[in-house]
Amino acid sequence: ISNKQLSTSLGIDSSLVSMALSTLESEGLAVQLENGRYAHSIEMLQIAQAHTEHTMRMQDRINDINTRIAAGVLS
Repeated sequence: ISNKQLSTSLGIDSSLVSMALSTLESEGLAVQLENGRYAHSIEMLQIAQAHTEHTMRMQDRINDINTRIAAGVLS
């Protein structure tokens, strides 16, 4: 996505977007592509994947607890 697209979508000044993108880059969470657009870094994608997997495990646990509650067997 471009700086301008982010600025327009977020409704904030492009200078603020540039500062935020610079921070994200320095933290390894975004990369600027050869065409000038920005993308998530590999590290950011790994964080997102880990979050998704964690959320799925927690949802499985919630489902298990709900099943036990419905059966009247919570231990």
